[in-house]
Amino acid sequence: MVREIGALTAIAALIALPLAAVAINSYLATYVEHAPIGYWTLLIALASTVAAALAAVARHAWLAMRMLPADALRV
Repeated sequence: MVREIGALTAIAALIALPLAAVAINSYLATYVEHAPIGYWTLLIALASTVAAALAAVARHAWLAMRMLPADALRV
């Protein structure tokens, strides 16, 4: 499950982060003065996404470990 969620998160990051960087640069290009923020905001967004995905995987893994084997086979 970690492999599947990790792959989806990595693919989404590879697609979305460059697009977000271009969008941020084009939006800020119209201003005379720029705030001294870098790309660390994109890294924080990626880190929070990875943390949420890991929390979801951990929750499902915990629930699966607590299931009785007979109940897991019935589903």
